[in-house]
Amino acid sequence: MKNLLVFVALAITLNASANSPTPETALKTIQKNYADPGFSFLRGHKQGQSGHALQWSMTTSRGIDHYEIQSTYEDPLDIYSNWTTEGTVVSSRPNLIKFTHQSVMPGFISYRVIAVRNDGGANVVSGIYSTTID
Repeated sequence: MKNLLVFVALAITLNASANSPTPETALKTIQKNYADPGFSFLRGHKQGQSGHALQWSMTTSRGIDHYEIQSTYEDPLDIYSNWTTEGTVVSSRPNLIKFTHQSVMPGFISYRVIAVRNDGGANVVSGIYSTTID
């Protein structure tokens, strides 16, 4: 009976160690569990005579190469609206990123920011910020 118990304990130990992940698998699991980047907020305000400043924040900047700032004077919810790229920002800081759109035309304008990933993953698109420029 004692030999049977030793054999069962040894079998359980070997089975448990065979099912434990390799260091490479454990690292991939840890990396996969990190949160994907997302926008915390996007806001703007008038900047001087003819500019409009935008600010946004990300939950994490890991994996982000740069940001593309786009605007439209058309309906921002229409999938056929023309979005114009106003500029790009390279930043590794997730807490506050800024961009100033110079020479803004008067009217109702909407902005969005696209976070372009450096790993080939899907880009992250912000919500839409809309305002009226005098």
